[in-house]
Amino acid sequence: MAAAGAVTGLQQAVWGVGNTFDAIKQTRHGMIWDADKREWVLYSLDDDLKETRYLLQQSSASKGEGGSRNRAVKDYKYYDLLELSPDATASQIKRAYYKAAKILHPDKNPDADAGEKFRQLSVAYQVLSDPQRRADYDRQGASESDADYLGAEVDPFVFFSIVFGSDLVEPFVGELSIASWVDSIVRLSRAETPDLMEFWSESGLAQHKRRVEIASTLRDKVAPLVDGKMSQDEFATKCKLEAEAINEGAFGATFLLAIGDALAWSAEAYIGTYTSPMGIRGLYSALLRKLDGAKKSMKTASSFVSVAKQGMKAYTTAREDGAVDFESKEEKEKYIMDMGERSLPAILEMAWAVNVKDIGTTLHFACQKLFSDSGSAARPTIDIEERLRRAEAISIL
Repeated sequence: MAAAGAVTGLQQAVWGVGNTFDAIKQTRHGMIWDADKREWVLYSLDDDLKETRYLLQQSSASKGEGGSRNRAVKDYKYYDLLELSPDATASQIKRAYYKAAKILHPDKNPDADAGEKFRQLSVAYQVLSDPQRRADYDRQGASESDADYLGAEVDPFVFFSIVFGSDLVEPFVGELSIASWVDSIVRLSRAETPDLMEFWSESGLAQHKRRVEIASTLRDKVAPLVDGKMSQDEFATKCKLEAEAINEGAFGATFLLAIGDALAWSAEAYIGTYTSPMGIRGLYSALLRKLDGAKKSMKTASSFVSVAKQGMKAYTTAREDGAVDFESKEEKEKYIMDMGERSLPAILEMAWAVNVKDIGTTLHFACQKLFSDSGSAARPTIDIEERLRRAEAISIL
C-alpha cells in the first residue's frame, strides 16, 4: 500500500512538473488556458475588453435598463442635477451620482454650499434610482415628499469612496469589491424572488471587467518606457511623482503598499519565469506571493471575528438598555449613533483588510492579462521580449 501510494505521488509530481513547463512554453507565446475549450488559445487584451463591455451592455439591455431616446418628462431638474438625459439607464444614473458625490460630499469639498448641493444631488439620486419613484417623477414632477427618503439608506459605492476612495488610486484598483458586494446584497434583500445565479453571473462579469480595464490602464502607463519614448530614469521619476500624490490622500501610504506589493510580486514572478533556469526564480516568487496571500487571508478572518465580537457586544448592550425609556426621539437616535460609532473602528479595520486582499488578487490577475497579451487573437503581434519589458516597467512602477 505504501509503495503504491509512493508511486502514485511520484506520478502526480512528474505530471505536475510536466504541466508547469508546458504552461511556461505556451504563455511564452502569448497563450492562455481556456477552461471552457480545454485548450491553449492566443490572448488579446483589446478583444477581451471589447467582449466584456459588450456582455455587460447586453446584460443591462436584457433587464430593461435602457430607455426611449429623447422621451418627454414633466420635470428635468433631477436629471439636470446628475447631468443626464431622461433616457439614462440605471447604471448611468449610478455612475453619474458616484462621480458627482465624490466631488460634492462635505467631507471632500470645503465650499460652504457643498452640503446643500450634496443634499439636492442625493434626493435626485434616491428618486431616479428607484424605478417606481422615477416613473412617478417623470409623470408628475418633483414632490415635497422626495426628501423624506433621504438618509433612509446609504449608497455603498459612495460610502466606501468617501472613506477609502481616491481618484488617484482608482486607475490601479478600480471599483473596490466590498462596495459591489454590499450593493448586491442590498439589491438581493429588496427582491421578492432573489436570483442568486444572476447575482453571481453579474458579479463575476463586473469583476472580470475591472481586471481587464486595470490591465489596459497599466499598459497605457508603461507604454512610454516599453516603446522607448521615455528613459528608465524619466519613467521612474514620473512614477515617483504619482506615488507622492497618492500618498497625500486618505489611506495613501496603505494604498501604495498594497498596490506596490501586488505589482512587484506579479512582475518578479513573470520575469523570473522566463529569465532563470527552468523558471525557478518565477516559481519561488509565486510561492512567496501565495504565502503572503495566506497571511492576508488570516488577517481578514481575524478582522471578521473582531467585528462579530463588537456586534455581539452591541446586541447585548442594546438588550440590557431595552427597558430604558428615552425622553425624545432625538435621544434615542443619539443612542443608536453612539452604538454605531463604537463599532466603527472594528468595521473599518475589517473593510480595509478585505480591500488589501481584494487589491492584491485583482492586480495579480490584471498583470497576468497584461503579460499574456499577444496583441491579437488571430495572429500574435507582441513577442516575449515586449512582454518582459512590460513586466520590467511594472516592477519600476
